[in-house]
Amino acid sequence: MVATPPVLSTKLAGLLDGSLDIATVLCGSSDEEIRGLVDGVKREANRYWSIDPNRSLQLAEMIVQIGETCDVPGYVALGIMARGDALKLLGQLQDAWKAFEQAAARFLAIGDEVGWARSQIGPLFICVQLNEVDTALANAEKAHAILARHQQPELLVSLANNRGLVFTWLGNYQDALAVFSAGIQTAQEMGTAGEGYLGNFYANIGYTYQLLADFHRAEHFYKQALAVYSVRNDTHWITTIEMNLASIELSRGQYRRALQRSHRAYDYAVDRSPQQAVDAQVLMVRCYCHLNRYREARDLARELIGEYQTLSAHFTKAMVLFQLSLAEAGLSNWSAAQTALDDTELIFHELGADVWLATIQLHRAVIAVQQGQAGIAYREASAAAEQFEQLGLQADYAEALLRRGQALIACGETLDAESTSKHALRLAQKSSVAWMRYSAHLLVGRVAKAQHDVHRARRHFQAAVATVDRVQRGLTITLRPGFQENKTDALRELVQLSLDAGRIGDAFQTLERAKSQGFQSYLTSRDSLRWSTDDPTSQALIEELERLREEHRLFHRQVQADHAEAREPPTEQLPDLHLEISRREKRMRAITEQLFLRSPEDSKTQHLAPLSVDDIQSRLSDDALLVEYYNDGSSWWAFALDREQITVHALAVPSRELDDWLSHLHFNITCALKAGTHSASARPLTVMAHRLLENIFRGLLQPLESRFRGRERLVIVPFGSLHYLPFHLLRTDNHYLIERHDVVVLPAAGLITHPKPHRDRGALVLAHSREGSLPQTQAEADLVQRLFGGSVRGEQAAQRKALQQPPCQILHIAAHGEFRMDEPDLAYIELADGLLYADDLMQHDLSYELVTLSACETGRAKVVAGDDLIGLGRGCLYAGASALLVSLWRVDDIVALALMNTVYRALSAGASKATALGDAQRAFINTEDALHPAFWGAFQLVGNADPLSS
Repeated sequence: MVATPPVLSTKLAGLLDGSLDIATVLCGSSDEEIRGLVDGVKREANRYWSIDPNRSLQLAEMIVQIGETCDVPGYVALGIMARGDALKLLGQLQDAWKAFEQAAARFLAIGDEVGWARSQIGPLFICVQLNEVDTALANAEKAHAILARHQQPELLVSLANNRGLVFTWLGNYQDALAVFSAGIQTAQEMGTAGEGYLGNFYANIGYTYQLLADFHRAEHFYKQALAVYSVRNDTHWITTIEMNLASIELSRGQYRRALQRSHRAYDYAVDRSPQQAVDAQVLMVRCYCHLNRYREARDLARELIGEYQTLSAHFTKAMVLFQLSLAEAGLSNWSAAQTALDDTELIFHELGADVWLATIQLHRAVIAVQQGQAGIAYREASAAAEQFEQLGLQADYAEALLRRGQALIACGETLDAESTSKHALRLAQKSSVAWMRYSAHLLVGRVAKAQHDVHRARRHFQAAVATVDRVQRGLTITLRPGFQENKTDALRELVQLSLDAGRIGDAFQTLERAKSQGFQSYLTSRDSLRWSTDDPTSQALIEELERLREEHRLFHRQVQADHAEAREPPTEQLPDLHLEISRREKRMRAITEQLFLRSPEDSKTQHLAPLSVDDIQSRLSDDALLVEYYNDGSSWWAFALDREQITVHALAVPSRELDDWLSHLHFNITCALKAGTHSASARPLTVMAHRLLENIFRGLLQPLESRFRGRERLVIVPFGSLHYLPFHLLRTDNHYLIERHDVVVLPAAGLITHPKPHRDRGALVLAHSREGSLPQTQAEADLVQRLFGGSVRGEQAAQRKALQQPPCQILHIAAHGEFRMDEPDLAYIELADGLLYADDLMQHDLSYELVTLSACETGRAKVVAGDDLIGLGRGCLYAGASALLVSLWRVDDIVALALMNTVYRALSAGASKATALGDAQRAFINTEDALHPAFWGAFQLVGNADPLSS
């Protein structure tokens, strides 16, 4: 008796949920019923491809068991084929290939040519990875003929989908599009039965157009695919499209969004699809390379190469090796870069992937340009350009022309470089590849400059700078510094053109536009720096970060304690401690980056008008002069602005000599602090410090002395290494600069235009003595409260959560602080409930009129690309602080208390912040003029110099 469909459904449901075993289900079932069960299990195995490949593998084994129990070889073959489909999704490619081969042989043995043809579909998906392309494509041709003859449209569309993908992966894009088009036609002829196949075709066509750099068409087809997948709630394929869209965003310079999608894809795939998880990490490697974070890219690429060796995925291994070569070249590890490129070339050569071989030639040209080997660069780029032009790959052709143009200009071949660069620019403008547009405009500008066409050169340099501006507006605070590392050439060229033409205002505005943009954008959209706390993922990340920070603090204090007591921990323990610290620091950085990626994007940053010279001059008081420094790569310049006039001064001081003076000065200060105020070496160290400070004054300030003579206030905007210089300590005529002028520092001149908050009188004071090692912190706290009122949170009450209260006039933190030049984002202030990092500061509203960080080294920062600063001070400014009082080095807490006493009494009496600090430091000079400045000169004022609100 034949089972009715409900009975068959009951049996199938019991088989799938495990409530019925195979023997029980098969007992008494007819051949037709068993056939229905096998088909049902196979459909379920297919459904689990994108849900849980491990479950798909279990169902495949169930089919094999049914076949063996019933002694039906066709079912066994079908189950083995299903095993191969599951294994390929689990990344076990060699085992999958063997399973497909076994299934094909069994189908042939029983004369089932449709079954054999069906078993050739899966191998296409992995043949490129396993370097079995010729075999797979030849078998696919035979399979197509068989399936067409037997009128198997569903199998034909699956075959077309995988066959087209092979052509796409190999770079045979037009062949791929033709195969996909034919497959869509077959699916549409199937009516409603074929609708489910359209999503894969649309997705793969989109992917092909993406590789052709036709992003508009790619997105069109991805949207069609997403419509199909969304109806089916197919998260596996939705994730695949997410990664492809991330790749497009990467090309467009939308690095934040690309990383966001990459992390989402990885989080989804890490426990579900090993191949997708690794593909998401490959995207991260590509993002890191574009952001010039080559060390991270290299480390992750090395991890992935090991993964792909495990997965036997030759093609993707080659892709990762290629990214590894980019990272090694970015680190100037030329030998390692060439080795990785050679390994990549070997794999692509075996695969017959001509497009990728041409790409390797192009990258050899890039490395040659970086090494100054213009002749080699020209030959490699020209060969790649010829190949790309023949294949009709316009974006790749544009890059090859760009590299050839760079080689030509390096060789002095201006005329050839002109035609090549113009052609490259035309192609680059048609694409949406951001870095290529920047590089093409820069190249055309340099060619025009070499031909003395200043107008054309300026126009293209401006276009290049504008491209960088557009890209970096969309970056998080953690991504911006790396991106800027190799994006300052156009800015330097533009500034230099203006200086050469005597257009001082233009030169200053160009420089200041680059320096101020970060501050302006973050200050107008501080919410973009705030971590989300209302979603489970962010909450979990923050909890993990807190745990890691506490573990890191304990390990770090253990190492510090051993050093302080001149005690070496056991030899075997030291490497473990440092390794544990390093691991936690790496993970802490990764978490904070993800938290910033998850922060809201703010559209306000897209519409900031650039500041003009007039904007800045109008904010200067009559008695002030603003001095902004600039280094063009070889020479130093100083812009001097008052309310009426702007001048520029070429400084004759050699960059190397100035760097030596700065280095010797920092060493001198360190030695003085170690020696103490009354040691035998104090006097000679003071004499040497004076000599260095006089030399630096002559180099940096004496050429414009006529501009600031008689001025009450100097506003200094440093550049590069000058951010580490205590300008107020520079000396001339046996006097420190602070003796004749109040000195305030700005990281960018545009900060002077930011409106000052007006707060009610009062202070929030956090005082933490670190178990009594800083005994004067409470005295500082009492001083501030006595003069300004407010609240004091001392010792165990000095906790980070205190910063959640609305800001008042003053925030004063007296505690231990530490800065690390190697890891500036790990600078901290130690409070009772843990360490307060710069990232933490930006999570609060710190729009106080004055923030005083009375802790060691709170004013230190690391200068990164774009003249940006990383440190605690930046964190406070981005969080809204109007002014900072910070220290550049370790300060004795008795000296700090005396200085703060003078500063706060002057502020309470209505003095400006600049004058209050100046008076305090001048008081030390008047009392002990022979004292080394290291002991009284650590503090500097950053930001608004005006008096506190009345």
